[in-house]
Amino acid sequence: KNPARQFVDELTSARVSSDDDEAYGAAYGKYAAKIVAAIRAEFVMDPDTFAYGCEMLEKFSDQWQQRTAQTMQPQVDAGLAAETRDADRSRVRVLIRDKLSGINVPFDIRTFVGTVWADYMTSVRLAEGVTSDAYAASVKVMDDMLWSITAKRRTGQKARLSAMIPPVVRGLRAGAAAVKVSEKKIDCFLAVLYNLHMAAINPA
Repeated sequence: KNPARQFVDELTSARVSSDDDEAYGAAYGKYAAKIVAAIRAEFVMDPDTFAYGCEMLEKFSDQWQQRTAQTMQPQVDAGLAAETRDADRSRVRVLIRDKLSGINVPFDIRTFVGTVWADYMTSVRLAEGVTSDAYAASVKVMDDMLWSITAKRRTGQKARLSAMIPPVVRGLRAGAAAVKVSEKKIDCFLAVLYNLHMAAINPA
């Protein structure tokens, strides 16, 4: 409990991490030297001089920690956002895997769903949540697209497909644009999708 001992302890505590942080180490060295010089100049028999030194060191450490925390906060926020994004992406991929499991899906469709549409669904899930109308709509567009490329032998199915194609194409274009896919790339994909629709309407 001796004030001089407490001051030495405070000096030691404040010294931690100064080797890893050059800027902090330099600031700490100057500040500690200033306080020690003041104690040497002012101390006669009053131990409160050491208590004052402890108080000044604590204030210095607190101010520097706040400064460090403010500097690091963007990195912390980015790290937390990345963790959330990765978690949402994993859930989206599980959903897509389940949707594609056990069905014969052409390579181009499977690739598009696993990359472009997975990115879009992840972004919607992050921005608006898994219970949002936008996320439900992104799932529906995927479901409708997968249904649209299967063979249609009944008149009712063909009529449903004809009515479904325009909104599916609009949804695919909007989703691809949202994740910055070029028009050329989405046009190429939609050309493949068109051929699959023709084959679905007139199955061999």
